[in-house]
Amino acid sequence: MCSRGGTADALDSGSSTFNGVGVQISSAAPLYKTTKDDVSRMKNHERLYHLPFKDLYPNYVAKVIKKGRSEEEVQQVLTWLTGYQKQTIQDMLQSSVDVRSFFNQSPSFHPNSSLIKGTICGVKLDEIDDPLMKKIRYLDKLIDELARGWSLDKILRQP
Repeated sequence: MCSRGGTADALDSGSSTFNGVGVQISSAAPLYKTTKDDVSRMKNHERLYHLPFKDLYPNYVAKVIKKGRSEEEVQQVLTWLTGYQKQTIQDMLQSSVDVRSFFNQSPSFHPNSSLIKGTICGVKLDEIDDPLMKKIRYLDKLIDELARGWSLDKILRQP
């Protein structure tokens, strides 16, 4: 039985009955009930996607400066990951481009970004299904690595 409640609770475990009536069950698509946490998470994602990138960027810079790194290194990480030129990033920081547009309009998301592994905010990067959220979390992970003192060669997945 499903621990989330709802329709799945009415299914008999291991059988093909629903409240005592025979039904066809496909094992390919598990039943899942959307919870309040799921809805809240989706709303938070949308709020982040609509946030102006210029409001998010200072948080990245502050985090690395506090750990003895520089804004120039944040710029290097951003240009490597997104394919934007430094001047383009500066122009976007002067405009009101949102986080969604910043990532979706990136010229060339780096092919080695798939080599970024690990956990960010308690979630494994490989388990993030939303492509946009995965890109955002890749940047979060790179900024964390920069703040931890990793060399830029290692952060930028250079051989």
